[in-house]
Amino acid sequence: MKAERMSQSFEAADLLLHRHVTDISCSWDEGLAACCVESVNEAKDSTTSAIWIYPANGDAPGR
Repeated sequence: MKAERMSQSFEAADLLLHRHVTDISCSWDEGLAACCVESVNEAKDSTTSAIWIYPANGDAPGR
């Protein structure tokens, strides 16, 4: 299998776009799945966490 080339060069600032899922939980009774997402907050020189909620059946994108 031949590797595809990136359309743009990777830059250090691209690291600020990285998001990391730190935890996942499901509530089948409510039909929801939730995950904790951590991202870089450049302005505060720290990380920010948010909870993203999704329908457990996958019908619609969550946030």
